[in-house]
Amino acid sequence: VMEAYTTADVLTTSTTYVDTGLACAITPTSKCNKIAVQVVGNMGKDGSDTNATKARLDRSGTTLAPIGPPYIGGSPTYAPCSALYLDSPYSVSSLTYSLLWAVQTGGAGRFNTDYGDGATAVMILTELRA
Repeated sequence: VMEAYTTADVLTTSTTYVDTGLACAITPTSKCNKIAVQVVGNMGKDGSDTNATKARLDRSGTTLAPIGPPYIGGSPTYAPCSALYLDSPYSVSSLTYSLLWAVQTGGAGRFNTDYGDGATAVMILTELRA
């Protein structure tokens, strides 16, 4: 089991996916094993912009899956986002899983914010024997 945490409050105005700073690496012991990826954090919009944020899970530069539906909120607001993804990488090389995100409709968005109360996002990787 490998885990990574971030307490960084990340702001973006990018409509293309950018790094959230949440990433974790694991080296599978067998090509037949699977990797369970758990992600918990929060994201939302900044200020009174009318926009939506979206996230996705990548493995070593390869897109695996979207994380939840696009989040559209009021002024300003955020919501929890979480995912459990079962990956079959067929590899015994080091793999880095990372969470990327973007604003969908313009404006500004925030990842891992709670507007002053302190937030921690986490990624947990668990190797499952075949």
